[in-house]
Amino acid sequence: MGGSRRRLKRSQPKVRVGLQKRSKREKTRLPLELSENRPDIPSRLHVAASWSAEETLSSNYQANHLMMDANQGFGRNLSSTALKTKEQKAELGEETYSDDDELRAGCNLERKSGKAAPPRLTATQRTVVQALVDKHGENVQAMVLDMKLNKMQHSAGQLLKLIAGLKHWQGPQQLVKHDFRTPQKPFKRL
Repeated sequence: MGGSRRRLKRSQPKVRVGLQKRSKREKTRLPLELSENRPDIPSRLHVAASWSAEETLSSNYQANHLMMDANQGFGRNLSSTALKTKEQKAELGEETYSDDDELRAGCNLERKSGKAAPPRLTATQRTVVQALVDKHGENVQAMVLDMKLNKMQHSAGQLLKLIAGLKHWQGPQQLVKHDFRTPQKPFKRL
C-alpha cells in the first residue's frame, strides 16, 4: 500500500513566483516618481502632481496626465485620429461590422462583409473534379457512384463544395504555374 496522497500534497513547497499579495480593500499605491517628489515631474506634466488615495489607479493616472489612450498608439504608430465609440459612429451613420457579425455567424446567417470564398483546390483535386464535371455535368449523384474517377469516394456534399471551389477559382489565375526548380545549366568546362 502506498502513502497518503494528502500528506504528500501538504508536504510539498508552495512557491508562488511573481504574485503580489494585495488585499481587496487596499487602494492604489502612489508611484515612485510622485512619492519621491522628483523635480522633473512637474516640468514633464506641466502641472503639479496630485494623487488621491480614494480614486482608482487609472483615474489618478489620467488626472496626472500619465496615461495615454491605448488605442491611439505611440511612437511611429501614433495615429492622428482616435477611435470612435459606437455612439459616435451611429451619429455619423458609419457602419460597424463587429456589432452583430458574431451574432449573425452564431445564428448561421451570412455576415455583413459577405460570404467567404471557397478554399482553393489542389492540383490533384482540380484534375479529378474537372474530369467528373466533364463526364457527368451537374449530376452529383452520378459523380458519387462513379468509382473509377471518384477514387477518394467523396460524398455529394463534399463534391458540391469541390465544384464550387473549382468554379470560383477557375480563370486566368489558375493557368499560371510556377516551376521552382533550378533551370538546367550547361556543364562547366575544366
